[in-house]
Amino acid sequence: MDSEPTTPAKSVTVSEPNSPETSEASSSSNSSILNSVQINGRRIRTLDKWLGSPPGSDCEVYVSRIPRHYDEESIIQAFQRFGQIYEVRFMLDFDKTCRGYCYVRYVDLKSALRAKEVMGHFITENFNTFKVSFSFDKCRLFIGNIPKEIDNQEIESELRHMFPKIKGILMRNKIDLPENSKNRGFVFIDFHNHEDALEVKKLTTPGRIRKWDRDLRVVWANPECQIDPEAARNNKTLFIRNINMSTTRTELFNLFTEFVDRVDIRKVCQTREYAFVQLLSRNKAEYLLGRLDGLFFNGFHLKVEWALPPSESSIHSISTTDFCQVLRLKCIANAWSVPKYIYGQFFETESVQYVAIVLTNELGQTRIFFAEIKTNNVTDIQSRVSEALIILIERLDGCFPKNNYVVKIRHDDNMHVVGTIDNLSTGIFSAAFNIIVDFAMYLDEFRDLSIFGDIISKTDEEYFFSIYKKALSKNFNETFLEMPMCNGRFLTAITPKFRNKPPLKHDLNNSEVILCLCNISTKTNYKQLPFRQSFYHLKDIFMVRNDFQYGVLSMTPHTLTQSKTHGYILDAVRFDCAETCNNSSNATSNLVMAWENVVPYSKSILQSEF
Repeated sequence: MDSEPTTPAKSVTVSEPNSPETSEASSSSNSSILNSVQINGRRIRTLDKWLGSPPGSDCEVYVSRIPRHYDEESIIQAFQRFGQIYEVRFMLDFDKTCRGYCYVRYVDLKSALRAKEVMGHFITENFNTFKVSFSFDKCRLFIGNIPKEIDNQEIESELRHMFPKIKGILMRNKIDLPENSKNRGFVFIDFHNHEDALEVKKLTTPGRIRKWDRDLRVVWANPECQIDPEAARNNKTLFIRNINMSTTRTELFNLFTEFVDRVDIRKVCQTREYAFVQLLSRNKAEYLLGRLDGLFFNGFHLKVEWALPPSESSIHSISTTDFCQVLRLKCIANAWSVPKYIYGQFFETESVQYVAIVLTNELGQTRIFFAEIKTNNVTDIQSRVSEALIILIERLDGCFPKNNYVVKIRHDDNMHVVGTIDNLSTGIFSAAFNIIVDFAMYLDEFRDLSIFGDIISKTDEEYFFSIYKKALSKNFNETFLEMPMCNGRFLTAITPKFRNKPPLKHDLNNSEVILCLCNISTKTNYKQLPFRQSFYHLKDIFMVRNDFQYGVLSMTPHTLTQSKTHGYILDAVRFDCAETCNNSSNATSNLVMAWENVVPYSKSILQSEF
């Protein structure tokens, strides 16, 4: 799909550290107080005059997919917004260009958590994003090609004799091993720190050691799934292995209830010799783990550990994703403005709502995303519209949107990119070239959304936030914004709390702006006029952009992201100044109209600072 060229997103944004603990360092650039040294293809920048022991590896993030022309200064400028940096280890190639990855260690865990949460959405000049994960010390080795006729006791005794600094040995044996097999042919050995593990690895170079008349293979173990420390602290699920395969689910339940009450057990899943048990509280889970680990049950010693949480790409994680939060994180990462949602007309008989999202980048460029969305299968309209914009950014442009896109989101989980609005002040629609479906849309609604979005974009952001907060502090039937009226329409403010969604993690700036475009005559954003009267067939539009192709983009199935089992339903936004702000399901009991703290991301990325 072709589009107009535009200035790409700025690759590196410079900002002062926002951590409260680093106010002293914020008076000058963090990079100016980092000493530089180059060792064997690594350029290391370390904080000067640091007192005490260095921060642990849990305060460090691993950053990959870095463009080759980046240097450590670019990384420091991009990452110092989240807190004071203790050290940056920048990996260099033979020609002293970036090898594509580095390590950033902060002085505290909170800063590392913020960086991991946000910087995976940072867009570089090549329209790619960083991949950010927690760093870890390599403390585990894999030893393979062990004779399977040797029992576990002999393996452990010999390995401890060869490597005295071993912390522990992990032998994940199946209980249904073939005859004459006492182990699975491999083990994992853990060390107290990376230095001890590295010492053993060097002794076995080039990855072989002779034992039991065999060449045992010694390599670094693949890292296990990295767990968010906050998710680990809240984990209530145990993973149990070495269960006799003749054990029934009832027998497992009876075993668990010897140590905890039945009402404390939420769920038990069993597969062959493995089982998961989910409890209602962390304390009960910790107690059960301590009592079950190593317990002899039905002929085998149980092995119990904490279950790994679902990965970010798992169906469970996708089904619970709030794409509105994802869009805000993307805006924080790339120094874009707080996204401003404008809900236009809702036509109840046709189950259609018009929405616009206003974004401004750090260069002052404004783009407005326009959507007509079918609300039949929607349970969170704001998340669904945000998902559509994210898909356009990631699949179509790869950077800050290049056009003011107009899309039609249908109930078949497809998004049709049908045109653009090139002049926001007039709101004139230009159809995409080669539209193959005879779509009809209420283009006058897009015109009004465009005009009001243009007014908002030209208003000083801090002043706009001040009148937004002022509107929210009024009585509910007086939440109109002190802004110009146009075409018989005016803007009203809606508190972001009406969605009943949790704030961003790690005390990040949770600012959000939600508006509604109402009619002066009815003081609502819905009307009773026949729906088809103001429709335009897109094939009849004479303004067509020959350089912009019509296209269809698939969205996540609504059965995953818009499940009605998630509780609170917001399928559409209806606003009535005389009554209340609600959705078409009338789920309004939890609405809270309270004064909101809203500040630009450019002023602070932390919620606690305002």
